[in-house]
Amino acid sequence: MIEVLAVDTTTGKTTRSAEIPAAPSATGLAAEPIGADEILAPQIIGVDADTVVVAAADTTYAVDRAAGSVRWK
Repeated sequence: MIEVLAVDTTTGKTTRSAEIPAAPSATGLAAEPIGADEILAPQIIGVDADTVVVAAADTTYAVDRAAGSVRWK
């Protein structure tokens, strides 16, 4: 599971979150889970008004900022 959070920089509080099922890794390698609930640590590689682009293991995801749904991977 990949968790993407939007955080208010003033308060530090989470304003939005999305959990995305992790795609199987084509190379057989997976991102390391963090915490007890097996959530993967993704990297945010781009943000615009509507979309967050996230990379985890060997898959790139475009996540709708408002809905938290995957637009493409």
